[in-house]
Order: sequence, then C-alpha cells, then structure tokens
Amino acid sequence: MPPSTSRAIARFLISDVHDGRSMSFWFDNWSPLGPLINVFGTDGNRRLRVRLEASVADACTAHIWRLPHPRSDQEVSLHAFLTNFPLPAIDRGPDVFGWSTNGDINHSFSSGKTWEAPNPLSTCGLGNAAPISVLYLLFSTGNKGPLDALLPLC
Repeated sequence: MPPSTSRAIARFLISDVHDGRSMSFWFDNWSPLGPLINVFGTDGNRRLRVRLEASVADACTAHIWRLPHPRSDQEVSLHAFLTNFPLPAIDRGPDVFGWSTNGDINHSFSSGKTWEAPNPLSTCGLGNAAPISVLYLLFSTGNKGPLDALLPLC
C-alpha cells in the first residue's frame, strides 16, 4: 500500500520540545517513534490516558510523566524514550518546529531543498511536484490538527 501524503510530509517535519505547550502529544513528530497517533492508533488516548487534543506539557507534571504502566511493546518503547527525555519546562522557552531535508535542519521551509529530497510520493503516481502543492496547503491553513485530516491520501 503506498504511503499517505501526510506521512510523506511528516518525514520532513521535526519538533523540538521546550515548554511543550504548543507541541501536540499525538500529532507532532517530537519523539523518535514519530507522531504517536501513528504508533498507538485511535485508541491510544484511552490506553495512555492522554486526550487527543493534549499538548506534550499536558502529559506530565513538573516532575514526572503522567502515563500508566506500559502494557504493550509500543508503550514500553515510549516509556524507554521518556526515561531520558527532559520534561517540558517554561524556562526552556517556546517549542521549536523545523523542516529537515537531507539531514539538514532548517527553521524555515525551502522548496528547493524539499524538491531535491528523495520523494516517496512518486510511488503513488504524484511525481515530484506533489510535495510543494501539498505543503503549500498545509502551511497556508495554519491548522495544527492531524495531517491526515488536512491532506488527501495517496
């Protein structure tokens, strides 16, 4: 099955958690597991007891993560990552979002660098022009919801 457009775009988006208030716990790419909604599915919020609209900061206190004991391999992986991940804190400043192409991290979108990056969308017949038009839609809407809701599936 070819990858969805949103998953193809998600590989470029990077997130650096600072205060955790503007970073979506479920839909932003802030952990090495990728967007957690793709790992845990639609019942993940029930299993982890974290609302779908929660920020990363909502999933912890100033001292600990507020997650139940893990009951699946995916939950164990998340807990293992969080063991060494610094808790969000207001004194770290606002969260940072970036764009990664060919290993370079940018804090602004570059159509040239994105065009030159390997294109998984070509496997679904959209060719190299697809990312630019789809990305324009993503950034022009300013929507922070799930990418799958914003973008057509391939």
